[in-house]
Amino acid sequence: MGRSFIGSEDFVVIYGDNYFKPYKTMRDILAFHRSREADVTLVLHPVEDPRRFGIVKIDTEGNVLGIIEKPTLEEAEPFRTNNQYFSITGLLVFRNSVFDYIEKTKLGKNNEYWLTDTVELMRIRGSKIFGYIFKGKRYDIGTLESLLKADRLEQMEGELF
Repeated sequence: MGRSFIGSEDFVVIYGDNYFKPYKTMRDILAFHRSREADVTLVLHPVEDPRRFGIVKIDTEGNVLGIIEKPTLEEAEPFRTNNQYFSITGLLVFRNSVFDYIEKTKLGKNNEYWLTDTVELMRIRGSKIFGYIFKGKRYDIGTLESLLKADRLEQMEGELF
């Protein structure tokens, strides 16, 4: 397990099917995480359709009030914030205490383990979980179609991956 490699440091997890821009945003995210002495910081981005994502309900201070993974539209409705759905972008900052909760996480939807279930367990048990709203560009590149679309959009702006 990564626990021995990470030691006592906070660490970042980035899902492999995401592309973020600008890269310097990581400094801002880490500063946000440290300033709040967060156990977990979830980087969030608004989405129109919540069904493919982990969706988060936050308050005006960025405190996470609830998380649901790949909800139906009915399940997602209570998670709207300011008439928007905020998805977890696949960029998360953790304290190493997350490993204690990973071991306690039960199988979730589709009989799979979900990191969002671990974070929700942490929230329920009193950990400090915050959402950071990412204002840059985020591309979901989890399918060939979405990767090609992201590449086309970047080329139109004169920039390449």
